[in-house]
Amino acid sequence: ITKEISFHSSLEKIKMNGCISLMIGMYEKLNLNYDAALIENKDISWLAVNNSKPCRKKNHGLLINSSYEYASKNINSPTDEIIKYLLNIKSYLVKKYLSNSELIKLHKWRYVEAVKHPNENFFIDYKNKIAICGDWFVNSRVEGAFTSANELSKEIISKVLI
Repeated sequence: ITKEISFHSSLEKIKMNGCISLMIGMYEKLNLNYDAALIENKDISWLAVNNSKPCRKKNHGLLINSSYEYASKNINSPTDEIIKYLLNIKSYLVKKYLSNSELIKLHKWRYVEAVKHPNENFFIDYKNKIAICGDWFVNSRVEGAFTSANELSKEIISKVLI
């Protein structure tokens, strides 16, 4: 985005946190007493039983998200090292050896959540006819994306219908 855009300086100020996600798929069901957990650990922040979601009963899966701190230190580390490390932690948390699971996938999200969310739910430049919205304006979840897009669409519609 060029400097002629009115929200250019606001955009430059936004710093983003990263996250590393590890997905594990297996044939055998894990009998855990929860569907999701916030983890108070410096390297893992979230664990979810992915097959607890609707229409996913046949496939058993776990998802863990690293903490922002872990991701910032390790986002450029070799994938194999990260998988091994996070699998060890996850195996400990669920009390089951997971390294021989049928599916093990890692994804590095370099830009997940704004360190400090903007005061607005979107940016718009009326003169240059450009706008941006996104989950990171609100809370970095699908609800945030909806809220940001919905607010932007209302703003655009209000200007078109005048």
